[in-house]
Amino acid sequence: MSAPKRFEAKLDEDRLNDLQKRLDRACEEAERKPEPTAVWEMDKKRLGMTHDRHRQLLFAWPDHDTWKAFEKRLNTFDHYMSQIEDINMHFIWERAATDARQRRPVIPLVLLHGWPSSVLDFFNTIHPLAHPGATSPSDVPAFDVVVPSQTGYLWSSSPRVDQFGRGQHSGPQGDILLKDEARLVHKLMLSLGYRKYAIQAGDWSNVMARLMARMYPDHVVAVHLNFCPAGPPNIELPLVHFASHFIPQPIKNLAWAFTPTHYFMGFPRPLNDQDRKKLQRSIPFIRTGSGYAIMQGTRPSTLGLVLQSDPAALLAWIGEKYIEWTDDDPSDAEICAQLTLYWCTDTMARSIYNYRNRVQPSGSLPRTDPNLYINQPFGMSDFPFEVLPTPVEWMRRSGNLQWYRKHSKGGHFASLERPANYVEDVRDCFAKIWKP
Repeated sequence: MSAPKRFEAKLDEDRLNDLQKRLDRACEEAERKPEPTAVWEMDKKRLGMTHDRHRQLLFAWPDHDTWKAFEKRLNTFDHYMSQIEDINMHFIWERAATDARQRRPVIPLVLLHGWPSSVLDFFNTIHPLAHPGATSPSDVPAFDVVVPSQTGYLWSSSPRVDQFGRGQHSGPQGDILLKDEARLVHKLMLSLGYRKYAIQAGDWSNVMARLMARMYPDHVVAVHLNFCPAGPPNIELPLVHFASHFIPQPIKNLAWAFTPTHYFMGFPRPLNDQDRKKLQRSIPFIRTGSGYAIMQGTRPSTLGLVLQSDPAALLAWIGEKYIEWTDDDPSDAEICAQLTLYWCTDTMARSIYNYRNRVQPSGSLPRTDPNLYINQPFGMSDFPFEVLPTPVEWMRRSGNLQWYRKHSKGGHFASLERPANYVEDVRDCFAKIWKP
């Protein structure tokens, strides 16, 4: 491991200029063809991004002044690079002020993003977490915040391979697995001097947080999640998808009394009405919204070539997620900034390769893996528009749940959508469960 080196987070001007030209051409083409190519592209959100919303984002993206303002904000954070094994890892490191350490507890905290996210998702939360302010009560913790770019994202490198395409990690042919990424981030935290630390995670990084807690129990003190898919109790049968419209309503009602939806059969404890409605909200995602993961897991090369060849295609693939998985859409500027980061660092093609070793069966609900049980205290922020909402009793089966808060607004990208709620939750959670 190398000592961390300061780094200026700056995109290549040639890449930015090339992107601008590509977007200008795409906008000109959109002006010439204002109508959708296929009739089903009109306004059927269940089929993906609508034609009109794609046009709105496409015309918003080339705003050069907006990007320059974002780039200036990007460098209000302290960026670093560190060599961890074969990965040159980019991360933001915002430490609590010296005077704060004399007045309040300071907790080392690593924030883990998933896909299609990046460190950008935490921009509205990093400073408040590190610097709660002199007027905050003394029991409100401050944090030494570490936000790594996952392997293959933004300025973090991809795993090295030899001339035969073999890597150095634990997967097939040396592929990098989530447990390898967990090891890399743990080594980063140790290299920064943090022998004990906390983790906050959402999206697929919730599994990474679980792995870190299992692999390094002497170092990971506590965990906070905002995404906690977990399976139902006492169901071992395969999840069954059957045509509910052929089933009489009384029988359907009986099935729903024992199951979250008509997606599986079995006899767990009865669900209450609130949990039943909660789980029913996951049906659209399971049925039609999760195909992206199958594609990214089975054909990452094909998909990477397509999406890295045309920014309008990248917009459709990623922009859809920020619209469909949220309660209130992020601003067009935030979505476009993420797209610019992905495009100019080749993140799209690089970031999806680690999906190929963790493909889940299509149309199935998550199962609770006993090997991912969190023994340390963990907390959960439950946002209502999460893509896979889960009853809290099911969450308890996945770890030592000691803190829980339910929200009335917010979706999958909690730190981006509801930064004030997110900061408050992280503070309150670790104030209770951090016991090194």
